[in-house]
Amino acid sequence: IMNLIINEGVSVFMVLLVGVNVALFTVTFLYYSSQEAFSYTRVMLGSGLAFARASATCVNLNCMVILLPVSRNLVSLLRGSCTCRCRVLRKQLDKNITFHRVVGYLLVFHSVVHVIAHLSNIERYHESQSTEAGELLLKLSSLGDRLNESFLNPIPNKCKCNMIKLASRSV
Repeated sequence: IMNLIINEGVSVFMVLLVGVNVALFTVTFLYYSSQEAFSYTRVMLGSGLAFARASATCVNLNCMVILLPVSRNLVSLLRGSCTCRCRVLRKQLDKNITFHRVVGYLLVFHSVVHVIAHLSNIERYHESQSTEAGELLLKLSSLGDRLNESFLNPIPNKCKCNMIKLASRSV
């Protein structure tokens, strides 16, 4: 990335995109870290939920933006429009491939953070079902055991799976 910045220079659009990514990640992370609706999930997962959701929001933004700089018609329209007669802005529009690469790098970075957060969440869900987890985590993991009851832990309990297997064998 440093070679890209040295060779191509820093574009106003790149700085804006990175700033929007940082702001969006921060706002989403703080939302999922502080909302009352996610308090029990935070007990089970810690900050894993906030990291997964914040990085997913940035992945969505970057997926939306990645095709804009390589759309030849859009770049030509912006370059030829009367509001873009300024020489500096036209020079920025000529760096569309570099902008596309930066969006791709941000997409890869946030995807890796998202996957790592989900892997951590799966581990935390499994740990919350162990006997060493504590009474609160065991109670939260047992939600959804009864018919038509909402669940908090999407990973089925080992005992519950064994009962389902035994019931299916006896039928």
